[in-house]
Amino acid sequence: MKRIILNFSLLAFLLVTVFIQSARAATINAVSASKSMISLTVSPDESFNAKDRICVLSPKKKKLACGVVVKVKGGTKIIVKVTNKNELAKLKKGSKANLELMTGKDAGGGESESSSPDTSSGKKAPFRVAVGWASAIMLPASYNQLSYLPPEGETPTTIWKSESVLSSGILPPSYIGFAGEIGIPIGTKALSIGGKFQVFQSTIFSSNYEVELTDPYVSTQTSGSAFGAWADFTFLRKNVSQKLAFNAYSGLGFDLYSVSVKSKKLTDTAPSQQLAELSLADATIEGTPIITGSGKLGLISLRAGARVDFQIVKHVGLSLGSTAIIPLVAPMNSVSVEVVDGEDRGIADPQADFQQGLGLTKKSFALDILIGAFASF
Repeated sequence: MKRIILNFSLLAFLLVTVFIQSARAATINAVSASKSMISLTVSPDESFNAKDRICVLSPKKKKLACGVVVKVKGGTKIIVKVTNKNELAKLKKGSKANLELMTGKDAGGGESESSSPDTSSGKKAPFRVAVGWASAIMLPASYNQLSYLPPEGETPTTIWKSESVLSSGILPPSYIGFAGEIGIPIGTKALSIGGKFQVFQSTIFSSNYEVELTDPYVSTQTSGSAFGAWADFTFLRKNVSQKLAFNAYSGLGFDLYSVSVKSKKLTDTAPSQQLAELSLADATIEGTPIITGSGKLGLISLRAGARVDFQIVKHVGLSLGSTAIIPLVAPMNSVSVEVVDGEDRGIADPQADFQQGLGLTKKSFALDILIGAFASF
């Protein structure tokens, strides 16, 4: 729970930070009422282009006037033609101000309806390629990481015990996830096709083969991975500043989970040894295989999310996004199990017992976070 709260806090901090930095400081040098123009000095670190639509804000972020950049001088001075002449009275020579990049076809002015930023950039969306780390605060599926349960009596009900439940993946080594995405422009919107691959850390648990005997014993390894693909439509794209863009999207996704369980009989080692603490490289079992099982779960889900792109240099930047996932149906849900002769231990239906023990099932809600880099053209 602390790790989840930490991830949410980090996400909130990054989003707040980039939005706070989206308003850029400036000084009003001159106001021309006859030409409806103003001259402003901006930081050399900020870049404006002719035809950019901007709004002038007070130091308290109150909108004073909006207009279009008609000239850029030396990278530190811009000339803006104000759309509404009545707003010129609010601007004073020598006063400090903040500039906000507008995104609509009409920069508008003041408190009028047209002064609200449009929901699109007014320009064709760029072709975009992104790669990154795909973290999952909540996965769309979960499964049990198993150990062998020595049967009791002549008609035991199960030979599986759940030692832990895998339902989230955030940081290595318990979780490794990579993702890639291509954004195809459709006018001012975009269609994004993406995919991800996730690997979950194997667990190995040791237990008695017989209730009262410590030798031989059984080691059971549970391994899991997932592949996901999606198609999202970016319906909202807003340039908050020259370097910062906000995107909202929704779409459909498909996830395929694969889980394998292997139980082997061993001797001469204390059953209390829990090999789950071994590194992934050492996570192998030597012994006689007695049970091998696997499960697959395919999910079709609704997706909706938001992403912030921050441009570092031309065409290249960093992105931070979060996607809410609602699994709808599971068109694929199957298990298979192979039991060595004589190792069913009196279980009437080993496959049904394994399916119940594995507990591979879809959840009602999931949340992904993607941190990565992108290139746009």
